[in-house]
Amino acid sequence: MEEDIGKASVTLLDAAGVDFTYLGPKENCCGTPMLVGGKWDIFLNNMKRNIASVKACGADTVITSCPACDMMWRHIYPQWAKKHGIEFDIKTRHYSQIISEQIREDKFRYTHEVNKKVTWHDSCHMGRVSGIYDPPRDMIKAIPGIKFEEMEYNREDAHCCGSVLTLLKEPLVAHDVGDIRIKEAEEIDAEAILALCPPVVSFNSVSVRTKRVKL
Repeated sequence: MEEDIGKASVTLLDAAGVDFTYLGPKENCCGTPMLVGGKWDIFLNNMKRNIASVKACGADTVITSCPACDMMWRHIYPQWAKKHGIEFDIKTRHYSQIISEQIREDKFRYTHEVNKKVTWHDSCHMGRVSGIYDPPRDMIKAIPGIKFEEMEYNREDAHCCGSVLTLLKEPLVAHDVGDIRIKEAEEIDAEAILALCPPVVSFNSVSVRTKRVKL
């Protein structure tokens, strides 16, 4: 959905000295929309092609940027592979887990300051589904000049952004849910809401107060 997010992830991994490759046009959608839409045959075909492509390039770990893709590779693919007799021994890691490790080991440092007060939106897929909370926060706090403050509801208690299916089926509900989240950020005078999920850009659709900030 947002190619700049994938490109930024690759830039960070490269700068941090991580040895990786990428599938390019051989990479299909992870299949989340097909799965939740009940198009299980299409989802299964996508999954099989993705697994085969990763194995063909000799990789044993998939690094993701999108939380939904992370959820699929980390939780859904192993379940469906087992159900359909597909060999699956691929590990999954989010790029924030990799970069935060490189920061702790002093193998990566940011090259410029960002003098802003920011807050963090916990993705439902990365947070409550996979329990990944600290790595992205560690990345943010390591940026020189950043002032970080949590919203009232965070981690396990974080509110949904109101995007994806809600935005498609019930746009007015999505507006209300997104507006609640934005107001939380305004209450702590945050200049920007940082997030991992590409669909969080839907905040732009549900409130004119929201703006995207690139770090």
